[in-house]
Amino acid sequence: MSRKPLKVSGLIQSGRLVPQAGITASTAFDTPADASAMEIGQDHPAEVTYNAQPTSTPATVAPVNALGVEKLIDLDLLDDSPFQTRLKYDPERIDEISQSFLSAGQSTPITARQMPNGRYEIIKGQTRKKAAINIGWKQARVLVVSRTDREAELDVMVDNTGAPPTEYEEALMFRKAMSKEYATTQKAVAAMFLCSQAKVSNGLAMLNLPAEVLSLLDDEPGLFGAHAAKVINSLWETYPTHHHVILKAIQRLKEGADQGSIQVWVTQQINAASRSPRAQKHLIPSSSGAPRYLTQAKDRDIIVRISDRSIDAAMVHQKIDEMLRKMADEVTG
Repeated sequence: MSRKPLKVSGLIQSGRLVPQAGITASTAFDTPADASAMEIGQDHPAEVTYNAQPTSTPATVAPVNALGVEKLIDLDLLDDSPFQTRLKYDPERIDEISQSFLSAGQSTPITARQMPNGRYEIIKGQTRKKAAINIGWKQARVLVVSRTDREAELDVMVDNTGAPPTEYEEALMFRKAMSKEYATTQKAVAAMFLCSQAKVSNGLAMLNLPAEVLSLLDDEPGLFGAHAAKVINSLWETYPTHHHVILKAIQRLKEGADQGSIQVWVTQQINAASRSPRAQKHLIPSSSGAPRYLTQAKDRDIIVRISDRSIDAAMVHQKIDEMLRKMADEVTG
């Protein structure tokens, strides 16, 4: 039966035991100096929360673990990820995080990888960086991880922390995931982003919009969603000579129009433009005010009705012919 090992380094340090000549006391089993910050069964201390702006020089604030090393890093050393598909950041969301930093500190570090040039590339936490800059911080807590380009791109795409992306931004991520072969089918993309296959299919359909419409989404990715995109595609094919009307309907969304009104508004505008104009009628009375003639113009037709039965219709017809011949001669001359 084996005996429980006896820890003797403390006895040696206290002078109660003296090692034989040539033997050095080992500290391999000693309790680490920062043991008070560690919990049993954990490999790293509990997360440190700062209730004010970090002011110390960049240094490790948490030991190495499986996820990376947490450091205080100057914000001007943090660069945006070239793999980021988010096109815009919500200023209200940035303000909310800024207020949270001021009241409760930065509870979640930014995730970044260190680049060969010594700078850092953000993987998760671009909004947190903007919020820190917004309140004048110079440094922030950053979890520095090791990632290849491909691993970093995948992490950026599947990061759904903070405000969710728009449906158009999601569509761009879906397409990138398939083009880079992170997932080769819509079903695999859905599993990757934890969403339905229908969402993936509808999102990818958004990218089939005409270039003129996609440029509007590039400028304002939240302008409309996948359902409205399906309506716009249908209208674009149905009315090839009225694309300007469809674009105007999309522009109305910026003014507060509802996405669901696009089809009705476009249809009304096109029908109104193609509807024949109402016939114009003119009543020609005598000097005493009695009605004599009623003329009606509709499209290219002009109709003359003689109201006064005492007037010879053949004579009126002759007068009209003479007037038209004179007009024809004037035009020819």
